[in-house]
Amino acid sequence: MLLVEPDPETRTLGAFMLRRLGYRVAEARSGLDALRLYDEEDGGFDLLLAEAAMPRMNGHDLAEQLRARRSNLRVLLLADNAYVRLARRAAAQKGLGLLSRPFTMASLAAGVREALDKGRTMAAGNRA
Repeated sequence: MLLVEPDPETRTLGAFMLRRLGYRVAEARSGLDALRLYDEEDGGFDLLLAEAAMPRMNGHDLAEQLRARRSNLRVLLLADNAYVRLARRAAAQKGLGLLSRPFTMASLAAGVREALDKGRTMAAGNRA
């Protein structure tokens, strides 16, 4: 899983929570760092978990660039409550998941699981 969050404290806490849930997590502080890390790892991530409202390259644009490299990459965007209304429509149009902050360990676990399962369902549907 690739976690992209510009705020170091939020990124550290998110990575800690995800590791406690049993996930392997790579961390990036920006969209550009995420692109570099993604390429270094040869796209070896099942899920992109990214802040929706990042400076320079927002989570939507990052997801679009990474999905151009790997179309079955699952995406879960994180958004503060104030941004959720704006992000919800864009995320839905692009088939991206959205998790509002603040979140609990349980809601993070559910959001990640839903994003991963949705990708499996979509892949299974594409085989038919």
